[in-house]
Amino acid sequence: MTAAAKPSPLVVVPPPLLFVTAFLASLLLQRMVPLPSYAQAPPLPLRIAGAALVALAVLLVAGCMLLFLRARTTIVPQAQASSLVQQGPYRISRNPMYVALASAYLGAAALAGILWPVILLPVPLSILQRVVIPFEEATLRGVFGPTYDAYRARVRRWL
Repeated sequence: MTAAAKPSPLVVVPPPLLFVTAFLASLLLQRMVPLPSYAQAPPLPLRIAGAALVALAVLLVAGCMLLFLRARTTIVPQAQASSLVQQGPYRISRNPMYVALASAYLGAAALAGILWPVILLPVPLSILQRVVIPFEEATLRGVFGPTYDAYRARVRRWL
């Protein structure tokens, strides 16, 4: 890998850690600068919605990981893929695992009943959008060339 192609240090950070860090920061902010919240427990509809988002996210990630295992390729952003997964949720989004991470994050925010995680959500999403995904796309384009370009033209980045 040349110096020009060297990934940003943020690419080395596992994407789930970006969301965990933002969520932990939101809990700290809630203690330091409290926003209105549900002190005891969020109302039942919010808890149901939060639990549903987390559950759907876990199922989506598990399904994506299974597809990657079957294709014998990596889920690690800085590693070189050996196969281009285009089945399942990858027919709808080029980044369903990141969609799942954001969904789980919002579900956890609903379960916690606080607003700070929602306010901080743009931070991990921005890092993904501006740093991690462009690096992944450049890597995939370098490995799969026109096949990846066709896939990219056919399938949206997010939803």
